[in-house]
Formats: sequence, structure tokens, C-alpha cells
Amino acid sequence: MAVAAAGDPGGRGEPLSALESRITVDYRDIPLSEALDRLHAATGLKFYLAEAEDPKVRILVKDLKVRSILALLLRPLGLDTVWRDGVLVVCGCRRGADPVSVRIYDVRSRELKIRDFPGFHLQQPKLLIAAWSEELCALCYEYTLIELVRENTGDRSWDSNPKVAINRVKGLLIVSQTSRVHREIEELLARLPM
Repeated sequence: MAVAAAGDPGGRGEPLSALESRITVDYRDIPLSEALDRLHAATGLKFYLAEAEDPKVRILVKDLKVRSILALLLRPLGLDTVWRDGVLVVCGCRRGADPVSVRIYDVRSRELKIRDFPGFHLQQPKLLIAAWSEELCALCYEYTLIELVRENTGDRSWDSNPKVAINRVKGLLIVSQTSRVHREIEELLARLPM
């Protein structure tokens, strides 16, 4: 947890010493705002949730520093705290975290194309044509490529970081991810056959 003493003229003053106190908490599937209210009641620290979303949190710890409790509550959500004018502001302001950037990967050369060749006569050709239409194959390939990238890169960041995303539009893979995961994606796509 990063605490910047911007609004604290005497450095680490009395309010921030509450971060070092030890408490026991039992929060089971409650909104983050309610968890912060309970921490305020237990420590006297003032919190402000600067995020639009109020996710549910769950934590059960005994005799742990408030600083560590905040880290356990906020880091999985991609949140942190900043000290401003006597208040711990909870926001997506993680220091040292990799920023998310958007990159576009051209995967058109890796798309599957259905070859057009003479075949044999079937009794129910409409069923076969509907089952193997070009749109269906493209949809299957799109889903498979996205799942391949998600399952082989980025560890758990695809599910845990709300700022990351992956989509495929007209043969382009549009990815919002950290630079580390972008390198993993580049390596994965280089290994795929063209």
C-alpha cells in the first residue's frame, strides 16, 4: 500500500500511526464502502472511495496491522490508497503497477479459410452448409484465438484487472493489457502457424 504524506505537514503524524495498529476483521461479502466504514469505526482513519464501483470484499484476519488489511482488501481489486488532506483516498492509483496500453495485432494471415472444391452430392445439403458456413467457422476461430491468448498469457490478469480486455474485429486482435503481457502475446502469435 502506498501512502503519500502530501497532506500531512509533520510527516507521518498521529492519524497515520493508526495504520500500524493491529485489529481483527471478519468481512464476508460486504461492499468495499461498508468495509471502509468498519475500518473507520475501528481505527478512526478517514476513508474516501474515489471509484464508481463498490465491489464486494471478503477477508477474515486476526491481529493484523491495518496497513496489511488494506493491502489485502485493495490490491486484488487493483486499488490503493493515497493520503490527501487527512483522508486516505481509495482509488485505482497503484504506484509501481504496469500501465495498461492498447495494441492491435493483425491476425488475418492466421484466419482459417474454407476451400472451395467440388464435393459429392448429399441428401440434406442445407444442414451441412448451415453447420459449416464461413460465418460459423470465423466465429469458432475468433473464440478459439481469444481463448488461446487468454489461457496462455497474462496469468490471472484477464479476470482480476478490470482495465484489460481482448476483442477481435475483422481480423484484428485488439488487446488492452500491460507491456509484459503484450510481449507474451507477441511470442505466442509468432509461434502460431500462418
